[in-house]
Amino acid sequence: MTILVFGDVVGKIGREAVRLVLPKWREHYTPALILANAENLAHGAGITTKTVREMHDMGINVLTGGNHLWDKPAYADVFADPELSPMFVRPLNEVRTVPGVGARLVERGETSFAILNLMGQAFFKDAYPSPFAAVDEALEKIPPEAIVLVDVHAEATSEKALLGKYLDGRATAVWGTHTHVPSADQRLLPRGTAFATDVGMSGAHNESIGIRYDLALALMKDKKKSQLVPPENGPAEVNALLVTLDETSRRAKDILRLREIVEIP
Repeated sequence: MTILVFGDVVGKIGREAVRLVLPKWREHYTPALILANAENLAHGAGITTKTVREMHDMGINVLTGGNHLWDKPAYADVFADPELSPMFVRPLNEVRTVPGVGARLVERGETSFAILNLMGQAFFKDAYPSPFAAVDEALEKIPPEAIVLVDVHAEATSEKALLGKYLDGRATAVWGTHTHVPSADQRLLPRGTAFATDVGMSGAHNESIGIRYDLALALMKDKKKSQLVPPENGPAEVNALLVTLDETSRRAKDILRLREIVEIP
């Protein structure tokens, strides 16, 4: 059995890139479950019913989140939608009063998946509670037969690596999101957990982690504040992980990094 994991999908160009690549990957790898991080779906920050429905309609099964999930007030409409809300696993250790759940059971045939979404603590302006304590508490409530999948949404590579090692043997797969740059450290940890520091984004290629280069440069170089948004066309990269699972042992057997560059007109 395989699962397909996309990292942060950034804006319209990222959504269109996933739409182009996914049918081919689905046919070739036949994943039982497809996941993606949704915090940047709507023009680079936040979600709307339109953008989430696009992901739903192209066959994404589960959407995880992060600190930018709440950037647009339209998130309330998404979580009020009876068809779209069950797709979401928002950060488990979220500090704000927000809708949704941070751990969700998803049934695919006779297999149960438990999907968790954790926020890191390092370098965020909001003080998130400990992801270590949050995941320990959540795992106590998860059925022992479930295949546990964890999205660690964090800035620091060291924090992601610590959480991966901390969950080795307790989760089947742990991956990082948020920093948009794919890491090359895919590996099977000693107790059978598949891990990668960051999946990488699906979004504009040759820009600034998916955001228009000119706007990002003006902010960083000249301190000129403006809305940081992605371009809507041009070359786009699609990054994902393919994890092969052993259903009986709930261990990972393989982890493969996928990457493709496509042109969005």
